[in-house]
Amino acid sequence: MTFARQILGRLLSAYHHFADRGGTMLAAAVAYYLAFSLFPLMLVLVAGLGWAFRATAVGHDAQQRVLAAIAEQGSPALRDQIEEAFNSVEQRAGASGTFGIAVLLVAAVAMFTQLDYAFDRLWDRPSAGEQGLWKWATNLAFTRLKALMMLIGVGAFVIAVMIASIVWQGVESAVQSTVDVPAWVRQASQPLVHIVLNFLAFATLYAFVPKTHVQAKAACAGGVLAALLWEIGRQLLAAYVLRRNLPTAYGVIGSFMAIMLWTYYAMIVILFGAAYAKLVNDERSAPKLDRPDLP
Repeated sequence: MTFARQILGRLLSAYHHFADRGGTMLAAAVAYYLAFSLFPLMLVLVAGLGWAFRATAVGHDAQQRVLAAIAEQGSPALRDQIEEAFNSVEQRAGASGTFGIAVLLVAAVAMFTQLDYAFDRLWDRPSAGEQGLWKWATNLAFTRLKALMMLIGVGAFVIAVMIASIVWQGVESAVQSTVDVPAWVRQASQPLVHIVLNFLAFATLYAFVPKTHVQAKAACAGGVLAALLWEIGRQLLAAYVLRRNLPTAYGVIGSFMAIMLWTYYAMIVILFGAAYAKLVNDERSAPKLDRPDLP
């Protein structure tokens, strides 16, 4: 009971910290960049997968692999919406397509820069203040390089999801051929795999993105919370989007509305998990006062 009360107290404190730092506005800003840079991100991921697995069948079907990873971590409905919008962009891209993709790639890097800024706000990092031209240029280059590394990390996560999905399918086939596994066990195991993968991704994010030392327990605590919130939210959002039937009702605009909804919720989850991780990190980093010796 004491443990549950402690967790509830932390959640409430994390919510107040998240709200006081403008967490919803920060999430909206990152989601805005993410929604507009989603398609160049997909192009980068498709190109990266095609190059990394160029000698295999995976490399020749990279786009479908990326969409399959989106279905794994989001929902089949989200995959269909992104595929519809992505195909529409490809069909209508003209001579300015190369320039447009270059601009959107800059927006993709800006999205990770905005995410880095959001982490600074939530972790109460002081502003740099006045600085010289060289210092400003160095900080700008470092921030952009860090954003680029985050972009590469997204690609690595997609590859990890794809490999884990293939391995899990192989394990399922091997088990089913020898043991009669109930249907409910198979249905329950898939969300558990998603939660474990997302936990690893979120915990890594909370461990390395903040510009301060983050203890492993704090990063893992934030990762567990974010993974659970994402798994619950993706099920609810999938049901909402299917019930509202946004893509059919509004076409490509409806697909983009659904994508904005997914990205906004994803950023809420990531930033709230970061606020919770900060709270746990502060608790464990606070000096413990010794009791004075009694005469």
